[in-house]
Amino acid sequence: MSERLPDSPPDRPSDSPAGRLPERLLPLLDVQLGFERAHLACLRAAEAGDEDALHRGRAARLSAMRALITARAAAGADSAPDRDLLRLAALAALEQESADPA
Repeated sequence: MSERLPDSPPDRPSDSPAGRLPERLLPLLDVQLGFERAHLACLRAAEAGDEDALHRGRAARLSAMRALITARAAAGADSAPDRDLLRLAALAALEQESADPA
């Protein structure tokens, strides 16, 4: 049986990336995921040498970064520890997505 954190609701297992986030940061996870996906798209385009995709990716990444900064500030979650928690949770979620065959 999986052990849950005391503040984890039953529908959010503590071993999922979102399960490690404080409740107040959960709404920001999708915004952080958007930024991380845009950043990875830029890296892939740069590795492929696709200048057009790289320019589009950079514009998308900048837009996602602005949205993330705005959302974190509005939620009062712009401290370094909050940023680190969000980034790690987003990267773990992306890793989990890529590992799932569905």
